[in-house]
Amino acid sequence: MPEPGVIDRAALTVNHWFWQAVDWVYPPVCISCGKPGERWCLSCRAQVERVGVKICPKCGKRNIKGMLCQECKNRNPVYTALRSYGLYKDPLRQAILHAKYHRDLGLGEILAYLLRQLLEEQGWQLDLVIPVPLSPAKLRERGYNQVELFARPLAWTLGLPYHDQILQRTREDTSQVKLTAEARRMNVMKAFEVSDPRVLRGKRVLLVDDVATTGSTAEVCAGVMLNGGADSIFVATLARSLLRKSDQEVI
Repeated sequence: MPEPGVIDRAALTVNHWFWQAVDWVYPPVCISCGKPGERWCLSCRAQVERVGVKICPKCGKRNIKGMLCQECKNRNPVYTALRSYGLYKDPLRQAILHAKYHRDLGLGEILAYLLRQLLEEQGWQLDLVIPVPLSPAKLRERGYNQVELFARPLAWTLGLPYHDQILQRTREDTSQVKLTAEARRMNVMKAFEVSDPRVLRGKRVLLVDDVATTGSTAEVCAGVMLNGGADSIFVATLARSLLRKSDQEVI
């Protein structure tokens, strides 16, 4: 493992050229527009709508005043900050769903660089990277955690240790699609645990996920890791889901 802050160029190079070879043997087509020769073409990536800069400084939700939102005033999340690269709408939504259901590891490299761009914009000082875990049942059913497809290469580009076993989901929870923010928090409460607090002690952790909706999962995970000894938790997701009309106000 390289020293913290030193890009793991060997892992990056092997990963990159492996998928270049795969693409040469089995030429890909863009997952969004079908253009041959690219997994997700530059033209489609350029159409991703960024969240913008007028956001709640805590939870990262769109906020036309760029001030702390009412939800964060009422219930101050324990993580230091949450940021998302773009809005959960096509073509970013297509890319996330493709990674989630098609195990496209080559696409994971592209998604990792989107998050790398997001982190460069934030300037956070970090010590290690941890993905939000799947439940054991979902992991058995799907065979992989889609977040790892881009969280691991992200750690390589940042030169940070990557730990996918420290934070564990210990029980199943019901689907969160139609739940309110408070119901989502209750749904994931006590669903996570830390397997080895020594790894977290005094560390500034980057928690990575694919989509942030209410931020309830990130908040619960952050609380568990802070209780486990982490110094601070920063959260980065590929996308931010729009729940209400007010979330879609033009920035």
